[in-house]
Amino acid sequence: STDAGESWQSMGLEQHKVFLFDVSIDEEGSHSLLVYSRGPEGAYEELLLSVDGGVTWKTIGNNFDKAKFSTTFAADHTLFGLKNGKLYRSQDKGETWTEMGRTGIPDNFYFTDVFIAPDFQDTQTLILFRNNEAYITSDGGEHWRLIPPREGFVYWWLMTFSPDYQERPTIFRVDYSYRRTLIGRSDDGGVTWSSVGNGIPGAPTGALASLDDSADGLKWAAPSFRIFAGKKHTPWYPLETFPYGAIGYFRRSELMLSPTFSQDGIVMAGKAISRDGGENWEVLSDVFNDITPRAIAFAPDFSRSHTILAAGESTDWGWHPSRLWISEDGGFNWRRLSLSRNGIIFAIAFDANWAQNRTVYLAMENGVLRSTDGGASWEWPSDALLGTNVVGLVSRQERNGSRLYAATSTAGVFVSDDQGNTWREFNHRLPRGQVCAFTGNDDFLVAGLCNGDIFVRPAYEVWHPIGTGLGVRPNDILILQNNDLVTLIVSTDNDVFTTTFSTPIPPILDQNLWLPYVH
Repeated sequence: STDAGESWQSMGLEQHKVFLFDVSIDEEGSHSLLVYSRGPEGAYEELLLSVDGGVTWKTIGNNFDKAKFSTTFAADHTLFGLKNGKLYRSQDKGETWTEMGRTGIPDNFYFTDVFIAPDFQDTQTLILFRNNEAYITSDGGEHWRLIPPREGFVYWWLMTFSPDYQERPTIFRVDYSYRRTLIGRSDDGGVTWSSVGNGIPGAPTGALASLDDSADGLKWAAPSFRIFAGKKHTPWYPLETFPYGAIGYFRRSELMLSPTFSQDGIVMAGKAISRDGGENWEVLSDVFNDITPRAIAFAPDFSRSHTILAAGESTDWGWHPSRLWISEDGGFNWRRLSLSRNGIIFAIAFDANWAQNRTVYLAMENGVLRSTDGGASWEWPSDALLGTNVVGLVSRQERNGSRLYAATSTAGVFVSDDQGNTWREFNHRLPRGQVCAFTGNDDFLVAGLCNGDIFVRPAYEVWHPIGTGLGVRPNDILILQNNDLVTLIVSTDNDVFTTTFSTPIPPILDQNLWLPYVH
């Protein structure tokens, strides 16, 4: 396509299974293309080169694992290829290939990738790479030296050179361990390395937790597979004690503190539990196996009943109905509960009068499932929400007893005054649309629409928009109150944001009120 994807034309490789390897553009804008191709029978492998933008193709090699252009291909006609773990070079557009020298590299070193510095014709710099080891040359492959590993990291998987490497020899790399991923930088051609900051802003983030009631206090956030901690105006940093992978993908993860966290220090994050405020964690692999809970709830009377519910489905490809577990001793022992209907469980809510009525609710596809005997049996109390995905639940004590609110992904918010038997819409001034995040306390309900608009409903009032919205999907919301000031903290697909407003809420809030929580 030469018109930004509006139309497409064939490049003459219909009979080949093609994998694009590299593109080179010269100063006149002409394209050279390098592709790996498996033939129609899958019996042979070819490296194909086009120097006229794909009009004609020429086979220049066989059985290469990877190939790349020199960064100065238009001038030096050089290509690099990996075959059986060895590095080859062609200096005549692929007509001939020679294996490059290995001085300084162990004989059994098997390469998996090659990175080529800008202005290669002048810098003569390459990096050869495998999972946990890399070598660099600055003389075109005559001699190589080891790039030192960084202590505490298992391997790295990406490297890149700064565009002005010839003037400022800076290299970046992604270092990975079982607990964290960080960016490393070298300003001396790979001799010494340092970390770039304390993390990357803008990470897609799921569940949130506040370890105290202050707006500026310590918060936990869960991007994929880990937990980060941070305070307002200070950088996020990885919670080193948390076992990497015990919490799931950022939209399939849950992080929940017990109602009495300040006294008992109990917190669950995915399939891990801590009983000392996060200093030590136990991974409940024997309970959940390949399941990572995406919904966790502590009973309101947890200090007495010690009850926790956790639900999740397998993260493997395909449809997997949720499973539900209960612990009645603070998370030491668990048992599986049988459900009357299959489907994904998006949220769990204990009734506000749980201590008296033993009622609990599950937010599911097509409605709300209810148990009135502490989870022993389940029923579908109403078909009123059929056709909607219920993504969030809030039960709270109001004037006439407990009231249940259900947020849906298709029709806004509904309310029930009879434990889910009947429902009515609760959308006055709230667009009747997709809700992606929902929470509440005794004074407020907060709905985050999937388009990024955030609405707040004080008790016995209507919904109010909070600013002009985030413009990105919200995933979780925290409410923190200090007298007449209310702070919201929202995790999204693109960062964690916060805003503070006074009560009563002004009638019009049309300005941008949202800022990154850490900035």
